[in-house]
Parts: sequence; C-alpha cells; structure tokens
Amino acid sequence: MAFSQAVSGLNAAATNLDVIGNNIANSATYGFKSGTASFADMFAGSKVGLGVKVAGITQDFTDGTTTNTGRGLDVAISQNGFSVW
Repeated sequence: MAFSQAVSGLNAAATNLDVIGNNIANSATYGFKSGTASFADMFAGSKVGLGVKVAGITQDFTDGTTTNTGRGLDVAISQNGFSVW
C-alpha cells in the first residue's frame, strides 16, 4: 500500500512538471494562457489515504495585454470571449 501511495505522488508530480514545462515553453507565445494543476487525496472509505491524484488542470482565462502585431488577420479575445478586430 505504501508503494502505491508513493507511485501516485510521483505520477502527480510528473503531471505538474508537464504543466509547468508547457507554461515555460509557451511563455513567449502571443495569447498563451497558463495552466495550473490541482491535486486531491484518494480515499477508500478509511482514515488512511491511498495517495494523491490530479483533480484537474485549469486554464487562466483572465485578460492579458493586447499587443498590436501589425498583421491584419491577427485577432484577440477580450473579456467574455468576444473577438476584437
């Protein structure tokens, strides 16, 4: 049981590193929105947990800065998902 708890922790940490790596790799991409991994305990009806699991990966959809690229066909999404031309 302790081995599976350790493995679940390593798998969750690996997923978190994937999310962080994706954020770093796309940090210079126009319009990129970073992701955040959230975690939860795994219970089996007892007081002792069975490890950790990734509860979900959420995207940050807050407005960023709008940058004029000088290209006529580039668009940006602003506020409630409306396109800005």
